Amino acid sequence: MVKFPKELQPRAAIPHQFYNLAGVTRRIGLISDSKWEEVEESIRVAEEHCTEMKPEVPLGSNTGKKLAEEIKGYIPFIYAPQLFMSIAYRYSTQFNENSKSPAATNFYPEAFHNSIMAREAGKEILGNICAVIIRDPEGEKRLNKKIDESVELMRENFGKVVEVVPRGVSNLARMMSALLQGDFASAYLGLLYGVDPSTTESIRILKASLKD
Repeated sequence: MVKFPKELQPRAAIPHQFYNLAGVTRRIGLISDSKWEEVEESIRVAEEHCTEMKPEVPLGSNTGKKLAEEIKGYIPFIYAPQLFMSIAYRYSTQFNENSKSPAATNFYPEAFHNSIMAREAGKEILGNICAVIIRDPEGEKRLNKKIDESVELMRENFGKVVEVVPRGVSNLARMMSALLQGDFASAYLGLLYGVDPSTTESIRILKASLKD
């Protein structure tokens, strides 16, 4: 049996769920030594982030707080390469639930063929949007070059463009790095907006209405 802290919201329990499951699968021989090294690297990266983004760490040294400050007052549109598709979608749902903010998600390279056209809407509309670009330092060079070019186009009309650069060598470490930066930022953004990141009152109201 794997136990989780009762006080955790389900959306805040992913590290507990993932690493407990990884530990179980390791013990029964389903994870190779090389893959386990990736898990260990991701744990180190996760611990670093959790230490660096604690509430008592000031804004200047706190990546989560800095990202929240950048996004404050804008609607976040998250853009990410395929490796981070699930992470980018989580960003949008975390901004929805923790920050009580609208959010949208787009993926590269598909974004080059559709959502890039939205930049033609002009600043009257796009000025309300903060494009949050999840970068992959280890990603394919040609794709990263196209992302660079698209970001420059976004800067012309979007209200703001910010970049999230995950740390780590393995894909798993970089994914966990990006995930935690978004999680902390969404909670801090909620606090900046004066709301409780832990509550989901609108979901409760909707569920109650469906019972009638």
